Amino acid sequence: MSYQTAWLKAFYPAPFMAAVLSSDMQNTDKVVIFIEECRQMKLTVNLPDVNASEFMFTVNDAGEIVYGLGAVKGVGEGPVEAIMNARQQGGDFADLFDFCARVALSA
Repeated sequence: MSYQTAWLKAFYPAPFMAAVLSSDMQNTDKVVIFIEECRQMKLTVNLPDVNASEFMFTVNDAGEIVYGLGAVKGVGEGPVEAIMNARQQGGDFADLFDFCARVALSA
């Protein structure tokens, strides 16, 4: 198991670290430690973005880790799902007013 984990970390560093971050995203202390490890590995971790982030940590086309909205303190799966649905239906949010108008208040 250790060999496989080391192999994944060496040859697929961004997807590996995105999975590790997602596995402990409810533990803020561990997320901070893993993000620091990403920096040491020279991996870019993008800030949470309602136009790019999903619930879990993901990797974009540029090979950068996209911060998962589920790791933002106080944001649950319901609100993230509402954000993602609004984004799928109407495209990226233009500004805060567009965001507020398109995301359901009950989320």
